Amino acid sequence: MEIHGHELHKFPPIRVGDVDHRAGRVLLRDTKNRSDHKLLLSTQALEIAKRNCAGRKADEPLFPIVDARKTLSWINEGAGTKVQGHGLPLLRLLCHGRD
Repeated sequence: MEIHGHELHKFPPIRVGDVDHRAGRVLLRDTKNRSDHKLLLSTQALEIAKRNCAGRKADEPLFPIVDARKTLSWINEGAGTKVQGHGLPLLRLLCHGRD
């Protein structure tokens, strides 16, 4: 799932209005099988979603990432790494330590 949408494949991004704070879930619209899905969020994921919703309009994307490749490039530059898209689990380990 592309949390920030995907222009080539026409996946819509998750929008601020898709987050249900009380129920602790997010609505994924028009997924691959052309139906909507409700996804329960962990406590940590809900907190991240709440932070990204704060002060923003319901129709705005939940995550401000426009181009994930540029974001990854920026992270690599700051961290002194050369992680590519298929190396994202390694990037997670570098940023957060061991699980």
